[in-house]
Amino acid sequence: MTAPEEFKVLLAATGEQMIGTPAETAAGTADIVTLGPDDAPAMVELTKLTKPGPFTLRTHELGTFLGIRIDGQLVAMAGERMKPANYTG
Repeated sequence: MTAPEEFKVLLAATGEQMIGTPAETAAGTADIVTLGPDDAPAMVELTKLTKPGPFTLRTHELGTFLGIRIDGQLVAMAGERMKPANYTG
């Protein structure tokens, strides 16, 4: 797709689907936790690997973030980047 001439392209990239083999972890042993300020460095480290968009040390303050830890390492997370009124984005 080509942007119209009046548009200024700031970033152009391909989308990537991440796949992998299951972690060698017995069912039910991964820790699902609510993430907070102490988790911010690990959250930033994870987002540097996956590049979901802007994420800084205080992004977790925008809403609730949940994480999955395996052997103490944050391996996945999901959260709310904005929550005006009763709506989550």
